[in-house]
Amino acid sequence: MSKFVLPVITLVLLASYIAWDQTSKGVKIGVIDSQKLVAESEAGKSSAAVLQEFVQQRNDAVEASRKELIVLTGEMERLKRDTPEWSQKEEGLERKKNELAQAIQISRMEVQEKDRELTLQILPEAREALSEIGTSQGYTLILDANTGKVVYASDNVELTSKAIAELNKRTKK
Repeated sequence: MSKFVLPVITLVLLASYIAWDQTSKGVKIGVIDSQKLVAESEAGKSSAAVLQEFVQQRNDAVEASRKELIVLTGEMERLKRDTPEWSQKEEGLERKKNELAQAIQISRMEVQEKDRELTLQILPEAREALSEIGTSQGYTLILDANTGKVVYASDNVELTSKAIAELNKRTKK
C-alpha cells in the first residue's frame, strides 16, 4: 500500500501547484476506487458472471484430465510391476501428468486474459462517466486510489499546448 501513497501524494501536490493560480474556482480533487467501481457496477457484475462461467469451463476440462489420471493410476495398480504393459501405462501416466500441468498453466493464463479483456470493455464507459462527473461537479482532478493515476483532469489544467509553444519558442533561439 505504501508504494501507492507516494504517487497519490505527489499527484495531489502537483494538482495543487498546477491549479494554484485558479483562485477564483479553487481546486477540487476526487478519488475513486477503480477495483470497487468494476466490482460493484452493473457492467462489472455482468463481466464477473461471464468470467465465472469461463472459469467453470476451464475447471471442468482440468477435472476431466484429473479423472483420466485416476483411471490410469488404477489400471497401473492392477498390473505387475516391471512388465511391458506396466511400463507403457507408466509412460502414459507421466505424459498425462505433464499434459495436465500444461493445461492448468494455460487455463490460468486464459482466465487472466479473459479477466483483462472483460475489464477493458468496461473502461470506456467508466471514463465517460468520470468525465461527466468531473465536468458537471467541477472537479479539477479525479485520481484512482489503487494506482495513483489521474483518471480525469479538467481542461484548464491541460498544459500540453502551452508546453509545446514554450518549447518551440526556446528551440528557435
